[in-house]
Amino acid sequence: MSKQNEIQALEDKWSDERWSGITRTFSAEEVINLRGSFHIEYTLARKGAKRFWSDLHTEPVVSALGAMTGNQAVESVQAGLKAIYCSGWQVAGDGNSAGEMYPDQSLYPVDSVPKMIERINNSLIRTDQIYHLNNDQSIDWMVPIIADAEAGFGGNLNAFELTKQMIKAGTAAIHFEDQLSSAKKVRPYGWQGSGLHSRGNQQTSSSSASCRRPGRSNRVDCKNRCQCSDSFTIRCR
Repeated sequence: MSKQNEIQALEDKWSDERWSGITRTFSAEEVINLRGSFHIEYTLARKGAKRFWSDLHTEPVVSALGAMTGNQAVESVQAGLKAIYCSGWQVAGDGNSAGEMYPDQSLYPVDSVPKMIERINNSLIRTDQIYHLNNDQSIDWMVPIIADAEAGFGGNLNAFELTKQMIKAGTAAIHFEDQLSSAKKVRPYGWQGSGLHSRGNQQTSSSSASCRRPGRSNRVDCKNRCQCSDSFTIRCR
């Protein structure tokens, strides 16, 4: 398929009713230019995003617990949960690649969440293989993973690259905080700091562009966590 045909195909896809109300700060041509000619199929991210989208529209509630290990994720799915949450707070406290215990202030290495997502997906894949070998199809083990991207670990390009890593690891949905990573002030249980509304818009746009580059339809959310601001969700695809 020629580049122009790819651009037209993406524009046609964006015109579908599913994307109604979505605002993008980039064009289909810009997305296609970033893809390159060799298309990589991110199966886990694609299937997870499709299942999460379907569950959001067909299930009364999509329940999830935070999992720090693959075994916890397997137990969660076995218990009947429909999704897995990968929390930045948990990663900071006891699951980062630096092996440190940090407060929830984006101090841990940026690859920590993608690596945890990869471990969780590997555990789910292994469990699925075992059950498949025994002809047991009672559980769909490959549930969507919703991951915390903190405040993006830097500027817009950092958010773009982090999103690429998360897609490669198999993330179905990502959320960002509307703050500056270097000045993150969020604390659990009520103590909230200041952030810039436009910051979340910029980083969510960068993350959305990263999702679209390989042709993925992952959900990207941005939440404003300032005390005096309303929470908002930007549905970027």
